[in-house]
Amino acid sequence: MLFDDMKNLFSKKEPLKEPEEYDQDVYMINKYLSMEPTLLPVISEFTRYLWTLRGRYMYLLDGFLPQTDKRLFIKYTKNKSLTDKTRDKVRLVQQLLNCSGREGYRALLILEKEGVKIERVFGMKEAKDAKEDEGAQGTAEAVTR
Repeated sequence: MLFDDMKNLFSKKEPLKEPEEYDQDVYMINKYLSMEPTLLPVISEFTRYLWTLRGRYMYLLDGFLPQTDKRLFIKYTKNKSLTDKTRDKVRLVQQLLNCSGREGYRALLILEKEGVKIERVFGMKEAKDAKEDEGAQGTAEAVTR
């Protein structure tokens, strides 16, 4: 239903439904349309009217979006997830600077851009050093037995 409504916005195969029928889908339609770079300026301007107009928002989009015979393919974009090691670094920067997670992440990016080795500053073992230490402990245990 959601994707049929979006396809109908661009192709005009069917007349638009009653505004009450769009009340639940408007947010998701807006979210998907904002992922298309060519539509982003239009969608960002109209987003402020999303909750005021509700179902009638579709009529607003219908009047301003370009009509095409081609099928619109919108790639869903999502946030990149952080690795566990990066999360640990962000937590350390947060504790040191007494800041939020977002500010800690930004500070971490700035520090790494400047060439600061966070692992050395905070006493974390780097991946290569940690493997060497584990290997050394294993040989030391074998010798003591």
